[in-house]
Amino acid sequence: MGAARQDAEGGEDVRQVRCRNCGAIIELPDFHGPKLVECPQCRWQEVYPARRRLPRELAKLAGAAYEARDHREPLSEEAFEKICEMSPADFEQLCADLFEHLGYVVAPAGREYDSGRDLELTQGTETTFVECKRYAEHHRVGRLEVEALLGAMQHEGVKKGIIITTSSFAEECRSPAEEAGVELVDGGQLRQMIESLPADSLRKWWE
Repeated sequence: MGAARQDAEGGEDVRQVRCRNCGAIIELPDFHGPKLVECPQCRWQEVYPARRRLPRELAKLAGAAYEARDHREPLSEEAFEKICEMSPADFEQLCADLFEHLGYVVAPAGREYDSGRDLELTQGTETTFVECKRYAEHHRVGRLEVEALLGAMQHEGVKKGIIITTSSFAEECRSPAEEAGVELVDGGQLRQMIESLPADSLRKWWE
């Protein structure tokens, strides 16, 4: 996974990717579809997938946080694999760190109240419920998880929700989520959010 920035002349966005073979950082114009990349040092070739956009407000917040960073450190495949192997509780804490970095006040739902949501975010007078799903790549989030979050939102009178996962979402859950104001953050978008964290915040998870 790579990081995007503007080139030195302030022109076309440049995307940074890390060679999986030798670890070198490769800079190339940002791209929106699969792209074959060759490392200029070791000539390793690999196809990188397109970046997916973060949903609405998260994109603005993550973009602002990313631009404010002093050091940019692309998230390696090994690091993301460690995230996918976390316990559910550790993954929830990582998500809490992410949302705190994006400017939210974060509180855990509490085990006895965890019905459809894991975190409660506050920004000003607005509350957002978040459900965190640390799933394997082949295990997609489905309609049941969306309905559980919607039930919690309706019970508490909350208008906004987020489901964040290391995997992906079944097509059947996208329409009801969009209609109800629930943002769906998949594994690719999660990686972009994690890359907005300061390097020191990331290292504590690997160490």
